[in-house]
Order: sequence, then structure tokens, then C-alpha cells
Amino acid sequence: MANLERHKINVLHIPYNANNPGGKGESLLRLDKEGINVANGFIIPTESFELFLDSSSVGIKLRNAIVKGELDRSLVVQLKKFIINSKLPEEVMNSIHYALRHTGLNKDKLIVRSSANVEDSKEKSFAGQFKTIVNVEPQNIQSAILDVYASLYNNAAISYAESMNLIEARMAVVVQEMINTDFAGVAFTISPIGKTGSMTIEYVVGQGEALVSGKTKPCNVKLDRSNFNFISEWVPSGVEACMLRETVREVAALAMHIETIYNMPMDIEWGIARGKLFVFQARPITHLKRIC
Repeated sequence: MANLERHKINVLHIPYNANNPGGKGESLLRLDKEGINVANGFIIPTESFELFLDSSSVGIKLRNAIVKGELDRSLVVQLKKFIINSKLPEEVMNSIHYALRHTGLNKDKLIVRSSANVEDSKEKSFAGQFKTIVNVEPQNIQSAILDVYASLYNNAAISYAESMNLIEARMAVVVQEMINTDFAGVAFTISPIGKTGSMTIEYVVGQGEALVSGKTKPCNVKLDRSNFNFISEWVPSGVEACMLRETVREVAALAMHIETIYNMPMDIEWGIARGKLFVFQARPITHLKRIC
């Protein structure tokens, strides 16, 4: 069990000495260590996922077939069905219940997020391929974790993995307090399309899921990377509440600070709640289209 008092987010060592937090989890641990404000929570490591699959002969058989490259779609369907209808090992659930109580998250709604060992790296992001489940009641955490585990074998994720020879993917899970944001968005420390000297911030009013899913058109701001002066600002029709420019610049400054931590252009998911700026995710930008 990790020391759940030193930091806002920690890895649960189940089984003993397990320490692989997956891509998203590793990034959150690094941000927390650097003093960046992240939501309170804990990480169930990839070793717990393997322990879960290895606790059943069916899980072992199906996973081994997929790892060997025998990606028959019927096997994928069987494995997903097996995962969703299973239960986590007792030692895993005992550690999760302890962590929920110790962090106070047993009284809050949760967000349960994928953190596969292939997510959010410089070479590959797997963005949007795996599952995130919001507003989870603590008593329903087991089914949410199993849903996230099963998303490792979504058809889209498997196809993406096949194309990049990443069949040996493993899933960790990030469990955090569900933050009800006033504004939420993404910050690209280098504009994905544009001149090198600009950065882009997009945001929506309320929760960030509307932006990530594409259901809501975001406000879009381009700023100079060096001094955070506004280059352009676009607000969709019907949007009545916009962030103050000072607040946008605070987001920009934090994003650039995170870029210095990683020493590379970053794609950062953030939110503002209770007057505080939270970082939910930070990953390298994998594709840039430059305009000279």
C-alpha cells in the first residue's frame, strides 16, 4: 500500500511491489510531485489488471491468444464479456476500499479513468481509445473499473494497437474525485496548426466532457507563447459566459510551466473549480502541422 498521506495521488501496491501506473497515471504522479494541483485520488496499477486476468483460466487463455497476435474478433468479444461479468480479486478490492476511506473519496462521486501502459507517450497517445467513466458512486467502483479494463479491447483500440504493434497493452486505472468545473478545456503549448510562436487554449463552460466528446463548440484563444498576449479569440454564438483574460493567461502560464517540466510541447486538460485551477491530464503533442 502506498503512503496515502504524502501526496494527492498515489499508486496502490497491489500485488506487493506493483508500481506501473500506466501512461496517464505516471503523468499525474509527476505533476503532483512538481506541485501542480491535481484532483485527489489513487492509481490501480497494471499489475492489478494482470492479477485479475490471471485469476481465471478463461482470462489467461483469452489474453494469451491476443498477446500472440491471434486477434480473432470473436476472442476479443469473449474477453470483453468475461471482464465485464467478473469480479476483482479480493485483495484488490480490499486495497481499493481502504484507499477510498483513507482519502475520503468514499463520500464523493468519482471519475474512473483509463491509464494503459501505451497511453499518453511521445510516440503514441491512444487519445479517446479507452474509457473514462464520470459521476461514479463509490459503491459502484468495481463495475466502473471492470468497464475501463474491458475498454482495452474495444475494436477501435485493438485496430489502433495492431497498426502500431502494441498488442501487449496493459491497463491501469486512475480513480479521482469528480471535480465539478466552472470552466474546463485543453491547452496546447504549441498551436497544433499555426506558427511556432503561438499556443492555443480551448474551453467550455461547465464540464470538459462536452469539449472532449465534440458535442460543444469551444471558445478558442491563440496567444503568443513568450508573453501571453492575445493573438485571436473566437467565441461560439450563444455562449454567455467567457473566462476573464487574466484567467486565460493563468492557464497559459501553467501550461508553459508544464512544458518546461517535460521539455516538450504538451497537450494539457485542465479545469477551474472552487476558484482553483486543476490539471487533469498532460501528454506530449504527437502531431503538429506548421504554417511558415
